[in-house]
Amino acid sequence: MRNIFIYGAQFFGEKYMIEIFTKKIFYNLTKYQNNWLNFSNYHYSSYFLHIISFLFYLLTVINFFFYFC
Repeated sequence: MRNIFIYGAQFFGEKYMIEIFTKKIFYNLTKYQNNWLNFSNYHYSSYFLHIISFLFYLLTVINFFFYFC
């Protein structure tokens, strides 16, 4: 029983730290990018939709480039 509590605390502690660092990374990324683009406020859902649409446009441009060259 003692090992369950010890290893459980290590697992949940590591999971918590990973979650906190991930949230902090995305928060800082959105904050600095929106400051760079001079947006006063930001929403995470539109931020990720813009990233996904940008990636699709980029893939489309790359495909056209290789298709015509």
